[in-house]
Amino acid sequence: MKRQIGILCLVVAVGIISEAALAPPDLSGTWIRDKFKSDPTMKAIRVSKSGEQVAELEFSMVIDQEGNNLRVATRVDDNIVLEVLYKLDGTETSASVDQGEIISSAKWHGDKLIIDKTSKFGEREEKSKEQWSLSPDGKVLTITAIRYVPQGAQTTKQTYNRK
Repeated sequence: MKRQIGILCLVVAVGIISEAALAPPDLSGTWIRDKFKSDPTMKAIRVSKSGEQVAELEFSMVIDQEGNNLRVATRVDDNIVLEVLYKLDGTETSASVDQGEIISSAKWHGDKLIIDKTSKFGEREEKSKEQWSLSPDGKVLTITAIRYVPQGAQTTKQTYNRK
């Protein structure tokens, strides 16, 4: 009897550990772009009226992950410039942007989030794929993006630190 109880406890413990290992990471929080570890493609500068460079703009994201929903508010200097809702089961979602629309589908592949996007601006369409990965300590979010443009595929990496 003791042996059966011991085996049952072991089976339950392995099941709990396996479930925890399979659970996707929680990306919720405020993320500040690390301009020193990120590719310069998102680099933008603020220019004064006289044409002088004043400062580099600060990029950040506020992420709320709840169940199958991932809400991302991208900010530039504390101004929200884009809010997107992703469904984490691969269901397509759309977001309106200046003179266009971004259609996305997001799905976990192990501990990495893969987001496929189609951006439509009038007659022009651009496809991209992003891979979001969280460091083991949960403090660094790395987003590697591949944009498919007429000149070929362009890969960029952006690194964000959890605030």
